[in-house]
Amino acid sequence: MKSALADTNLALQQYDDGNTEWAWRFKILKAQILVSQSDSKEALALLRGDLPASLSTTDIAVRKLMVEGISHRYAQQFERAQTKLSEAEHLARLAQPQMLPEVLNNRGALEVDTFQYQAAQQYFDQALFLARQGNDQIQEAGAFGNSARLLISERQFDQAAELSRQALQLSRARGLQTMVATNLGNEAWANFQLGDFDGALDSYKKAVDASDHTDLNGYKLYWRTGVVNTFLAEHDDDSAENLAKSTLKLARDLDNSQIIAECLNDLTEIELRNNRVIEAEKFNREARHRDCPATILTRSRFPPAGPQRPQRRDSGAMGGGKRFGNNQGAARAHYRSRPRVSSGPRPNRGFKIIN
Repeated sequence: MKSALADTNLALQQYDDGNTEWAWRFKILKAQILVSQSDSKEALALLRGDLPASLSTTDIAVRKLMVEGISHRYAQQFERAQTKLSEAEHLARLAQPQMLPEVLNNRGALEVDTFQYQAAQQYFDQALFLARQGNDQIQEAGAFGNSARLLISERQFDQAAELSRQALQLSRARGLQTMVATNLGNEAWANFQLGDFDGALDSYKKAVDASDHTDLNGYKLYWRTGVVNTFLAEHDDDSAENLAKSTLKLARDLDNSQIIAECLNDLTEIELRNNRVIEAEKFNREARHRDCPATILTRSRFPPAGPQRPQRRDSGAMGGGKRFGNNQGAARAHYRSRPRVSSGPRPNRGFKIIN
């Protein structure tokens, strides 16, 4: 991805003062790369402005709207994301139908983030049908992976694990390395919920390595939080704390609010579990002061399904600014009663990184 970004920057220098069409193509490509590296703010700044009338119904226009929607989604600006992706779908149906599978995959991913699961499934089914009809192997694999993620969100973990494995095989067979990382992570997530912590840890670590190999920094950090949660489920608090703190530092460097919130939630829980209420309050205070909407559930916060499996304690912001001194029992009770701070949208590969 680093080399792709360097090549794109060189191309932009060549075309920025000349060919308008190619200048916009490379701007959009650079924005896609920036989003994949968790820099949605810079991606949106790059795409600011209107296309010339001559490009208003081209594939460039659809892709610009779509990447803007993806960027807003990653920034947790869901209403703006919905507007942009709706406009992209409308234009694709009108003038660029070959792009519909990609747009629909991204619309479905947004619906999952906002808990509109029935609508999400409809988008993924349409994307899969059209992708197969048009022999679009990337979006076919994307629809499989997205559907697996949806099944996890709906707590259908056995089916999700199986579909994740199918999506992983499809991605590997077609050399889609960015999707390999996501499908490994989805498989890990499903295994975690089924109580297979060894399998989850193995797949999470492979997802981290695969994301690192393709320079997908934001996704690498996301799957690292999965490793943290698996350590916690296995009561390895020392490993969980060390990884959460190192991941938090990397997330701060990227200004990735999603991962920062996730790490703060995890560290708050770790400190409470180890009777360090003052330290827990410090992490909790930062979580409350960050601009993140409250939500009922996040990815790692689902308890494992089925009987007689280790249970994760709910996590989230303690809230309210209330101080507990060394009264750990009161802290825990208040902590569990509060809405948790959202760690934001979950990764997906609805869009192509390289055209």
